[in-house]
Amino acid sequence: CDTVPLIIKFTPKVAGDTCTDIIIYATCSDPVRITVCAEAIDPCTFTKKDVDFPATLVGGTYDTTVTEVFCNTSNVQLSGKLTLGGSNPEDFEILSVDPGWTPSIPAGIKDTTFTLNPGKCITVKFRFKPSAAGNRTAFLHYNIPSACGEAKSLLNGRGLAPLALEVGAATWTCTRPGTKVTQKVTIKNIGTSEATINSVNAGPAPFSLPTPVAAFTLSANTSKDIDVEFAPATVGTYTGTLTVNATATSGTKDFTSALSGE
Repeated sequence: CDTVPLIIKFTPKVAGDTCTDIIIYATCSDPVRITVCAEAIDPCTFTKKDVDFPATLVGGTYDTTVTEVFCNTSNVQLSGKLTLGGSNPEDFEILSVDPGWTPSIPAGIKDTTFTLNPGKCITVKFRFKPSAAGNRTAFLHYNIPSACGEAKSLLNGRGLAPLALEVGAATWTCTRPGTKVTQKVTIKNIGTSEATINSVNAGPAPFSLPTPVAAFTLSANTSKDIDVEFAPATVGTYTGTLTVNATATSGTKDFTSALSGE
């Protein structure tokens, strides 16, 4: 008794159950009838949105609501499960899902499964909370059936290193009127990014800079000494301010310290 493989190709045109009869004729036997049935389903189609977050300070947060981040555009229900993955999933959080849940992912939501009827969409409220400077990315995976293809949204943001300077204070004591006494004041970058010192000013009189300070750059955890002069014309107690204007990726800011003399 020999066997012969039979290959049947199913190419449905419409959704639904389809059956057909296959009759095999042989020279030495009666015809053999085989009934073959198959089910055709509508293709699952969807749309999804990638999400870009504005640059946010490291340690800060930015919340945004994205409507229709994932939509079922097919004629059948779609079921899936929301998960966060990729390079920096810890820098992103899902605060709420409509329709769905109010706790956060991954902290609060235990079950993130969803079912969307045809034509329905998911709206998600996200939080971006960069833990480091630079580009931060993650994927929101929808985990729908593999036959539908991979469905995921790119979450993209940039963390900004905070700008922080430590500007030393200075005090002059027992300074004779008509004389000039110079002290060095230290400016230190205690932030996590490079800082450009745009300007340094001391005032009001009798405090001043004996030599104008040109712009310079301080890497993280580096410092530079600046000369500040006290030149009282008369006896008395004086107060002033040393102002340092600096710029980093997170923006521009003034830093000050107290000057006092007598």
